[in-house]
Amino acid sequence: MLLRFIYGGEIPGKNVLKEEGRNIIRAADRFGCTGLKLAAESEMAAADITIENAAELILFADATNCAMLKEAAMEYFVANAQGVMTSEGYKQVVESPAIMQEMVAAVVSGNRKRPADSADANDRDYKRMRVPELRRKLDSKELDVDGSKEMLVSRLEAADEEERKKNSISISRAGIEDANGVYEQMLELSDGLPVYQKTGTWQEQTGRMCLFRCRVSTNVRKWLISFVPDGHRPGTAQDVDFYSADYDDDEDDDDDDDDNDTNLPPEDGWNVEDEGRRPSPTVKKSEEE
Repeated sequence: MLLRFIYGGEIPGKNVLKEEGRNIIRAADRFGCTGLKLAAESEMAAADITIENAAELILFADATNCAMLKEAAMEYFVANAQGVMTSEGYKQVVESPAIMQEMVAAVVSGNRKRPADSADANDRDYKRMRVPELRRKLDSKELDVDGSKEMLVSRLEAADEEERKKNSISISRAGIEDANGVYEQMLELSDGLPVYQKTGTWQEQTGRMCLFRCRVSTNVRKWLISFVPDGHRPGTAQDVDFYSADYDDDEDDDDDDDDNDTNLPPEDGWNVEDEGRRPSPTVKKSEEE
Protein backbone atom coordinates (compact mmCIF):
# COMPACT_ATOMS: atom_id res chain seq x y z
CA MET A 1 0.00 0.00 0.00
CA LEU A 2 2.79 2.40 0.91
CA LEU A 3 4.74 1.55 -2.24
CA ARG A 4 1.67 2.13 -4.43
CA PHE A 5 1.28 5.56 -2.88
CA ILE A 6 4.99 6.43 -3.05
CA TYR A 7 5.46 5.38 -6.68
CA GLY A 8 1.99 6.00 -8.09
CA GLY A 9 0.24 8.36 -5.69
CA GLU A 10 -2.49 5.74 -5.26
CA ILE A 11 -4.91 6.29 -2.34
CA PRO A 12 -6.82 3.21 -1.11
CA GLY A 13 -10.62 3.18 -1.12
CA LYS A 14 -12.66 4.64 1.73
CA ASN A 15 -13.45 1.28 3.28
CA VAL A 16 -9.77 0.34 3.45
CA LEU A 17 -8.86 3.74 4.88
CA LYS A 18 -11.55 3.41 7.52
CA GLU A 19 -10.84 -0.19 8.51
CA GLU A 20 -7.04 0.05 8.37
CA GLY A 21 -6.82 3.70 9.29
CA ARG A 22 -4.61 3.37 12.34
CA ASN A 23 -2.07 1.09 10.68
CA ILE A 24 -2.01 3.29 7.57
CA ILE A 25 -1.49 6.44 9.64
CA ARG A 26 1.33 4.90 11.67
CA ALA A 27 3.15 3.69 8.55
CA ALA A 28 2.52 6.87 6.56
CA ASP A 29 3.67 9.00 9.49
CA ARG A 30 6.86 6.97 9.82
CA PHE A 31 7.78 7.24 6.14
CA GLY A 32 6.60 10.81 5.54
CA CYS A 33 3.69 9.96 3.26
CA THR A 34 1.63 12.99 4.25
CA GLY A 35 -1.07 12.67 1.58
CA LEU A 36 -1.83 9.08 2.53
CA LYS A 37 -1.81 9.93 6.23
CA LEU A 38 -4.23 12.83 5.81
CA ALA A 39 -6.57 10.74 3.67
CA ALA A 40 -6.76 8.04 6.34
CA GLU A 41 -7.16 10.61 9.09
CA SER A 42 -10.02 12.29 7.22
CA GLU A 43 -11.90 9.00 6.95
CA MET A 44 -11.37 8.21 10.62
CA ALA A 45 -12.55 11.67 11.67
CA ALA A 46 -15.66 11.30 9.52
CA ALA A 47 -16.42 7.81 10.87
CA ASP A 48 -18.51 7.19 13.95
CA ILE A 49 -16.84 8.45 17.10
CA THR A 50 -18.42 6.76 20.09
CA ILE A 51 -18.37 6.82 23.85
CA GLU A 52 -16.25 3.67 23.74
CA ASN A 53 -13.54 4.94 21.36
CA ALA A 54 -13.43 8.74 21.83
CA ALA A 55 -10.77 8.78 24.57
CA GLU A 56 -8.66 6.19 22.77
CA LEU A 57 -8.86 8.20 19.52
CA ILE A 58 -7.71 11.33 21.34
CA LEU A 59 -4.63 9.48 22.58
CA PHE A 60 -3.93 7.96 19.19
CA ALA A 61 -4.38 11.26 17.35
CA ASP A 62 -2.11 13.05 19.79
CA ALA A 63 0.63 10.44 19.43
CA THR A 64 0.53 10.57 15.62
CA ASN A 65 -0.04 14.33 15.23
CA CYS A 66 -3.43 13.88 13.59
CA ALA A 67 -4.82 17.31 14.36
CA MET A 68 -8.20 16.95 12.63
CA LEU A 69 -8.95 13.57 14.20
CA LYS A 70 -7.98 14.88 17.62
CA GLU A 71 -10.18 17.94 17.16
CA ALA A 72 -13.18 15.79 16.18
CA ALA A 73 -12.70 13.33 19.05
CA MET A 74 -12.15 16.16 21.54
CA GLU A 75 -15.37 17.86 20.47
CA TYR A 76 -17.22 14.57 20.90
CA PHE A 77 -15.75 14.25 24.38
CA VAL A 78 -16.90 17.76 25.33
CA ALA A 79 -20.45 16.87 24.29
CA ASN A 80 -20.41 13.44 25.97
CA ALA A 81 -17.93 13.80 28.81
CA GLN A 82 -19.82 11.81 31.42
CA GLY A 83 -20.20 8.78 29.18
CA VAL A 84 -16.64 8.87 27.80
CA MET A 85 -15.23 9.01 31.32
CA THR A 86 -16.73 5.57 32.01
CA SER A 87 -15.00 3.97 29.00
CA GLU A 88 -11.97 1.68 29.09
CA GLY A 89 -10.05 4.12 26.91
CA TYR A 90 -10.44 6.87 29.47
CA LYS A 91 -8.43 4.81 31.95
CA GLN A 92 -5.45 5.22 29.62
CA VAL A 93 -6.03 8.96 29.43
CA VAL A 94 -5.71 9.23 33.21
CA GLU A 95 -2.12 8.02 32.82
CA SER A 96 -1.31 11.01 30.57
CA PRO A 97 -1.36 14.25 32.60
CA ALA A 98 -0.91 16.44 29.52
CA ILE A 99 -3.90 14.94 27.70
CA MET A 100 -5.96 15.00 30.88
CA GLN A 101 -5.26 18.69 31.23
CA GLU A 102 -6.35 19.34 27.64
CA MET A 103 -9.57 17.39 28.08
CA VAL A 104 -10.47 19.08 31.34
CA ALA A 105 -9.77 22.48 29.82
CA ALA A 106 -11.96 21.60 26.83
CA VAL A 107 -14.87 20.63 29.07
CA VAL A 108 -14.51 23.73 31.25
CA SER A 109 -14.47 26.06 28.27
CA GLY A 110 -17.25 24.09 26.57
CA ASN A 111 -19.34 26.08 24.17
CA ARG A 112 -17.80 29.33 25.34
CA LYS A 113 -14.64 28.71 23.37
CA ARG A 114 -15.41 26.41 20.47
CA PRO A 115 -13.26 26.57 17.35
CA ALA A 116 -14.68 29.27 15.08
CA ASP A 117 -16.06 28.57 11.63
CA SER A 118 -13.90 30.13 8.96
CA ALA A 119 -16.64 32.61 8.05
CA ASP A 120 -16.73 33.94 11.60
CA ALA A 121 -13.07 33.75 12.59
CA ASN A 122 -10.67 36.63 12.32
CA ASP A 123 -8.47 35.94 9.31
CA ARG A 124 -5.40 35.68 11.58
CA ASP A 125 -7.03 34.30 14.74
CA TYR A 126 -5.46 30.92 14.07
CA LYS A 127 -5.97 29.42 17.52
CA ARG A 128 -9.75 29.61 17.10
CA MET A 129 -9.77 28.19 13.58
CA ARG A 130 -10.66 24.62 12.81
CA VAL A 131 -7.93 22.33 11.55
CA PRO A 132 -9.19 22.05 7.93
CA GLU A 133 -9.09 25.85 7.63
CA LEU A 134 -5.58 25.98 9.07
CA ARG A 135 -4.46 23.38 6.56
CA ARG A 136 -6.02 25.30 3.66
CA LYS A 137 -4.12 28.42 4.70
CA LEU A 138 -0.86 26.49 5.04
CA ASP A 139 -1.35 24.86 1.66
CA SER A 140 -1.98 28.25 0.03
CA LYS A 141 1.38 29.39 1.42
CA GLU A 142 3.02 26.13 0.26
CA LEU A 143 3.83 25.17 3.85
CA ASP A 144 3.72 21.75 5.54
CA VAL A 145 0.13 20.81 6.46
CA ASP A 146 1.03 17.85 8.68
CA GLY A 147 1.37 18.00 12.46
CA SER A 148 -0.52 18.85 15.61
CA LYS A 149 -2.79 21.89 15.72
CA GLU A 150 -0.17 23.72 17.78
CA MET A 151 2.37 23.06 15.04
CA LEU A 152 0.00 24.29 12.33
CA VAL A 153 -0.74 27.50 14.24
CA SER A 154 2.96 28.06 14.91
CA ARG A 155 3.82 27.74 11.21
CA LEU A 156 1.17 30.26 10.19
CA GLU A 157 2.21 32.72 12.89
CA ALA A 158 5.85 32.39 11.84
CA ALA A 159 4.88 32.99 8.20
CA ASP A 160 2.93 36.10 9.20
CA GLU A 161 5.87 37.39 11.21
CA GLU A 162 8.19 36.85 8.24
CA GLU A 163 5.73 38.67 5.98
CA ARG A 164 5.49 41.59 8.39
CA LYS A 165 9.28 41.87 8.49
CA LYS A 166 9.46 41.69 4.71
CA ASN A 167 6.92 44.51 4.41
CA SER A 168 8.32 46.65 7.22
CA ILE A 169 9.38 50.28 6.83
CA SER A 170 12.61 51.81 8.15
CA ILE A 171 12.70 55.44 9.29
CA SER A 172 16.06 57.10 9.86
CA ARG A 173 17.71 60.51 10.27
CA ALA A 174 14.66 62.08 11.93
CA GLY A 175 15.31 64.88 14.41
CA ILE A 176 12.92 63.14 16.82
CA GLU A 177 15.04 60.15 17.78
CA ASP A 178 12.03 58.15 18.98
CA ALA A 179 10.59 58.34 15.46
CA ASN A 180 13.54 56.41 14.01
CA GLY A 181 13.45 52.63 13.76
CA VAL A 182 11.71 49.76 12.02
CA TYR A 183 7.93 49.93 11.67
CA GLU A 184 6.12 46.64 11.07
CA GLN A 185 3.10 46.40 8.81
CA MET A 186 -0.09 45.67 10.77
CA LEU A 187 -3.52 44.32 9.82
CA GLU A 188 -5.03 47.61 10.98
CA LEU A 189 -5.98 49.98 8.15
CA SER A 190 -6.08 53.75 7.85
CA ASP A 191 -7.52 55.33 4.71
CA GLY A 192 -7.58 51.87 3.15
CA LEU A 193 -3.86 51.18 3.62
CA PRO A 194 -1.96 49.24 6.30
CA VAL A 195 -0.70 51.04 9.38
CA TYR A 196 3.00 50.61 10.18
CA GLN A 197 3.99 50.79 13.82
CA LYS A 198 6.56 50.23 16.53
CA THR A 199 6.09 50.47 20.29
CA GLY A 200 7.05 53.77 21.83
CA THR A 201 6.47 56.38 24.50
CA TRP A 202 6.09 60.15 24.41
CA GLN A 203 6.31 62.38 27.46
CA GLU A 204 5.67 59.44 29.79
CA GLN A 205 2.65 58.28 27.76
CA THR A 206 2.67 54.68 26.52
CA GLY A 207 1.55 53.88 23.03
CA ARG A 208 3.06 53.37 19.60
CA MET A 209 4.82 55.29 16.90
CA CYS A 210 2.74 54.99 13.73
CA LEU A 211 3.32 55.63 10.04
CA PHE A 212 0.02 55.87 8.18
CA ARG A 213 -2.03 57.69 5.57
CA CYS A 214 -5.22 59.56 6.48
CA ARG A 215 -7.43 62.49 5.56
CA VAL A 216 -6.69 65.55 7.68
CA SER A 217 -9.19 68.22 8.71
CA THR A 218 -8.98 69.93 5.31
CA ASN A 219 -10.02 66.61 3.68
CA VAL A 220 -6.57 66.35 2.12
CA ARG A 221 -4.72 63.06 2.25
CA LYS A 222 -1.36 63.02 3.97
CA TRP A 223 1.18 60.54 5.22
CA LEU A 224 1.91 61.05 8.90
CA ILE A 225 4.50 59.90 11.41
CA SER A 226 2.82 60.25 14.78
CA PHE A 227 2.72 59.01 18.32
CA VAL A 228 -0.63 57.30 19.04
CA PRO A 229 -1.52 56.77 22.73
CA ASP A 230 -2.72 53.39 23.94
CA GLY A 231 -6.42 52.85 23.33
CA HIS A 232 -6.61 55.14 20.29
CA ARG A 233 -6.55 54.63 16.54
CA PRO A 234 -4.24 56.59 14.25
CA GLY A 235 -5.72 59.69 12.68
CA THR A 236 -7.51 61.25 15.65
CA ALA A 237 -7.03 64.42 17.67
CA GLN A 238 -5.17 62.32 20.26
CA ASP A 239 -2.21 61.84 17.92
CA VAL A 240 1.06 63.68 18.44
CA ASP A 241 2.18 64.51 14.89
CA PHE A 242 5.91 64.79 14.14
CA TYR A 243 6.19 64.67 10.35
CA SER A 244 3.87 64.72 7.35
CA ALA A 245 4.17 64.21 3.61
CA ASP A 246 1.72 65.26 0.92
CA TYR A 247 -0.19 62.64 -1.03
CA ASP A 248 -1.35 63.37 -4.56
CA ASP A 249 -4.85 61.93 -5.09
CA ASP A 250 -4.23 62.00 -8.84
CA GLU A 251 -1.74 59.16 -8.34
CA ASP A 252 -4.69 56.84 -7.62
CA ASP A 253 -5.48 56.95 -11.34
CA ASP A 254 -2.32 54.90 -11.91
CA ASP A 255 -3.18 52.14 -9.40
CA ASP A 256 -3.38 49.53 -12.16
CA ASP A 257 0.29 50.05 -12.98
CA ASP A 258 2.25 47.10 -11.59
CA ASP A 259 5.24 49.35 -10.94
CA ASN A 260 3.19 51.90 -8.99
CA ASP A 261 4.35 52.57 -5.40
CA THR A 262 1.63 55.04 -4.40
CA ASN A 263 0.54 52.71 -1.60
CA LEU A 264 3.91 53.21 0.07
CA PRO A 265 5.05 56.34 1.93
CA PRO A 266 7.52 58.63 0.10
CA GLU A 267 11.20 58.30 0.81
CA ASP A 268 11.76 62.03 1.28
CA GLY A 269 9.89 65.33 1.09
CA TRP A 270 8.66 65.13 4.69
CA ASN A 271 7.48 68.27 6.46
CA VAL A 272 8.10 69.02 10.13
CA GLU A 273 4.90 69.24 12.18
CA ASP A 274 4.39 71.13 15.46
CA GLU A 275 5.93 68.43 17.66
CA GLY A 276 8.60 67.49 15.13
CA ARG A 277 12.20 68.55 14.89
CA ARG A 278 14.61 68.88 12.00
CA PRO A 279 16.09 67.14 10.14
CA SER A 280 13.20 65.46 8.34
CA PRO A 281 13.26 61.66 8.12
CA THR A 282 14.23 59.30 5.36
CA VAL A 283 11.66 56.53 4.85
CA LYS A 284 12.46 53.26 3.06
CA LYS A 285 11.23 49.71 2.83
CA SER A 286 13.43 47.69 5.20
CA GLU A 287 14.49 45.28 2.45
CA GLU A 288 16.05 48.23 0.63
CA GLU A 289 18.36 48.99 3.54
